[in-house]
Amino acid sequence: MTVDEFDHPRRLGEGVLPKRPSDGLAEARILADVGGRHTKPCSAVITTRSRSAIRVDPPSRVNDGGPMRRLLLALLALILVTGCGGEGDPNAAASGSPAPSTSTLPTCVDSDEWSALAPGGPAGMTAGDGELAVVFANTADGTACDWYDYASSLVKAGHRVAAWDYATAGGPVEDRVAELDAVVDQVRGAGSSEVVVVGGSRGGCLALLDAAQNPDVSAVGVLSCAKVWNRQDPTPLAEHLPKVTVPVLSVIAATDPDVPLAETKADLASLGSADKDLLVVQDSSDHGTALLASPTVTTALDEFVATQAG
Repeated sequence: MTVDEFDHPRRLGEGVLPKRPSDGLAEARILADVGGRHTKPCSAVITTRSRSAIRVDPPSRVNDGGPMRRLLLALLALILVTGCGGEGDPNAAASGSPAPSTSTLPTCVDSDEWSALAPGGPAGMTAGDGELAVVFANTADGTACDWYDYASSLVKAGHRVAAWDYATAGGPVEDRVAELDAVVDQVRGAGSSEVVVVGGSRGGCLALLDAAQNPDVSAVGVLSCAKVWNRQDPTPLAEHLPKVTVPVLSVIAATDPDVPLAETKADLASLGSADKDLLVVQDSSDHGTALLASPTVTTALDEFVATQAG
């Protein structure tokens, strides 16, 4: 049974039971006004033999209207006292505790191929079941959803993917590395034997820092990062780059306003890896995940990932 919508909320203790000529049932929609703030609406269904609409006045103005009127007031008062099922949540318990979330997937996900990362670790999403996995690390102000379209294309190509949201974009850097390690562990535990980490901006530098100390990282893709992780509270990369011995693809827009091309080239030269490439996107100032709009960039990433799969 549906509940009729009202254009204007009623004050505490007021309600209208609309006319229901088909079955004699009257339905009430009530809004409680507590402390000057309206709570979420709740709905009550009250059965009466009368087919005419009934108005229930606030208790201070109610005259003796007989047993039926007093019963209606008692029912309405009970609903208000119990908090309307947890402030409008039909699944809330009587105590008012919120119902548990049915999903922790980001709102951008529109396919049942995706599932949430394991509880107890970073919040994010994963899909696919390939032996090669690609883990995405966000820009400073980005989210896992920034990678969704490109990651979905990798799933179609037969790879596993995962992306997560930082607990906080800032430091300490060890905490962000620990988050990345946890996601890498998850995809390896799910069956992927090779893991490529692709990061945008700050996430690209994070990927390099992780590859310098985590042997489970098989390769790194960097979109627009060089010299330091977190320029607001910098962690220099210089001492870590010689320890990165896995394949690296670095991508930079020719006129990136935040990362000078010279710094990117210097970082590439400092890497301990013998397999390293630089892609400079001409006539572009795009930064981080914005580079994914370029077919040149996504094609280069596709080929880089496929090479790691052997």
